[in-house]
Amino acid sequence: MEAALCGTRALALSFAYYDGDIANEKLENACEMAVEVIEKLWVGDAWNRAPAKVFNVNVPLVDSVECPVFVTKMARNANFASLYKLAGDVDFADGVNPVTGLPTKKNRAAVDDTGDGTRVFVFSAPYGCDPEPEEGTDSWAVQCHAISVTPLRPEFQNVASSDMEKIRRILI
Repeated sequence: MEAALCGTRALALSFAYYDGDIANEKLENACEMAVEVIEKLWVGDAWNRAPAKVFNVNVPLVDSVECPVFVTKMARNANFASLYKLAGDVDFADGVNPVTGLPTKKNRAAVDDTGDGTRVFVFSAPYGCDPEPEEGTDSWAVQCHAISVTPLRPEFQNVASSDMEKIRRILI
């Protein structure tokens, strides 16, 4: 968002994972799909064809590189929780992060307070999504295991539907 406020083209890229499965093949597939979408936005001059200053792109971690692409609006009930927790709040005993279900490195040295006033945080993104997302939103596309491209203005507002259609044509 800072880049957009400074007049620079901006893009936010996220990978959506399901059930904690982040296998290398799925990451490679997501990267390939992300590059394709970003190239289309860039070559199609999407930033100038629609009054969007930021594109929020969500790419699913799936077994295929063939996912539908939807130009979406931001979900109204988006729940942005912290991606990190204090190390002492995460149970490393069994090698599994209780929030994500992902394996941990069993780093017992990671503690809340290192003794010198430094606090240690670990990645602990919550897994979960709206069980009934509104059709046409980024949450809906992610739940459909599709790519979501959400054109935004710096004030976190959706662009007009007619401008979203311009972006759809670029991505085809």
